[in-house]
Amino acid sequence: MIARLFASALAVALSSAASGCVTPLGTSNGPPMTVAYVDQHIQELHGKTVWAKGEIDDCDRCHICDGPADADACLDVGFDEDSIRGYRLLSELYRFATVTIEARVDATCKLGFDPDLVRSEKTRDRTVVCIPKIYGFEDARVVAVHARKPATQGRFYKDGIGEVLQRASEEEHRAIRSALAETFHFDEDEQLVTFQNPSDTRKDDQRRYFIACTCRTEDCAEAWPTMSGQVFAPTPSDPYHCRYVDRINGAWVIIS
Repeated sequence: MIARLFASALAVALSSAASGCVTPLGTSNGPPMTVAYVDQHIQELHGKTVWAKGEIDDCDRCHICDGPADADACLDVGFDEDSIRGYRLLSELYRFATVTIEARVDATCKLGFDPDLVRSEKTRDRTVVCIPKIYGFEDARVVAVHARKPATQGRFYKDGIGEVLQRASEEEHRAIRSALAETFHFDEDEQLVTFQNPSDTRKDDQRRYFIACTCRTEDCAEAWPTMSGQVFAPTPSDPYHCRYVDRINGAWVIIS
């Protein structure tokens, strides 16, 4: 009974947020805050635990944003996970998803001082310099996932989307297909696209780097990645799966 009541209350709160209500309650009993609201009131919210709703970006360094447009407000978000591996798993799980988070607001880097310290004669001129300048949400946990996007539709922070992917040559494509078929035993009609890996800047004939993407749905004709960031920032919603393949002294090696 209690579980049903909690689920009903949460549904009402999220529905209110979707309808445009921005009442700054930011708790489990009310609509979540927008990212813009938190950014505008970050000093008074510092140290408080709030609920906020937004869209996670590519998570090179995770941000939560009000929407996909460049002009939409964004703040840093740090998930409640101590290990690097755990943080990376959470980043991939929620990348490009629209979520509601419960998190502690940290304004230190934006303000240039720690509001938790009493600004006495000895500390009032002491500033905090953050490199990079990270501020926003700390110890975040996701309490609801509202929507997911593949990497081809996701928001990339600044230049995170990378560069245009260049197809491998026909000869390289056939060789990569043969190596993959030998290792994974997939059918000859398996949908496959191959790209030159943009990190292959040396163009060394002894070792070359490639990307091979196979389709996870019935048809990926209009859904293949076109930018390097769409490969380097995978999500559970991608209709394709990409592997790294190297050619080392003429031999093809599947890296992942």
